[in-house]
Amino acid sequence: TCLNNSTLFVDQSSGNPTQWFWDFGEPSSGPNNNSTQQNPGHTYSSSGIFTVMLIATSSFGCIDTILQTIIVNPLPFVNFSPTTVCVGIASQFSDLSTINSGSMVSWQWNFGDPSSGPNNISNIQNPSHYYITGGLYIVLLTVTSDSGCQNSTSLPVYVAPPPTANFIATDACFNSANGYTDASLGASQWYWQFGDMTTSTLQNPT
Repeated sequence: TCLNNSTLFVDQSSGNPTQWFWDFGEPSSGPNNNSTQQNPGHTYSSSGIFTVMLIATSSFGCIDTILQTIIVNPLPFVNFSPTTVCVGIASQFSDLSTINSGSMVSWQWNFGDPSSGPNNISNIQNPSHYYITGGLYIVLLTVTSDSGCQNSTSLPVYVAPPPTANFIATDACFNSANGYTDASLGASQWYWQFGDMTTSTLQNPT
């Protein structure tokens, strides 16, 4: 079974037992470590190999005991690194998932961009995705191990919209300074070309 999933135990005793006592081999679970049901379930709090004991008792008071081991497989620890980009540039996603034992065999990405149709999903370990509009997207990654155990995580990804360039110019006489006022939206850097081979990186140059 996988960690955090309930393990079902099915009694296959013969001789018509009428009482059952189970020890699930996990003393740290306290009273949940035992059960008197015929077919109980138990959820282990850690992965590993556990020795399970069943004592079956007949209506005549005769008993028999059996020990078996169960493997509780670990879940992948899912993590990834997104890149913050501008609209029109591919967002790169790097899988950073790990697992204590075994290996990871599949990855499923949901980029939180349903308008992109089938491109909203990817099964590549380290994919990329083009967002056509800026904004905040919630990206979900689900990883499956070679034991069939799955785990997921989601992270926000910000796609920056492009700035809108605009400016206001004032006319002037020859040999007088022309003033230029930046009217752009979302800009943090400016590069001006005045048409006479001169340039400026000021926001509001002359």
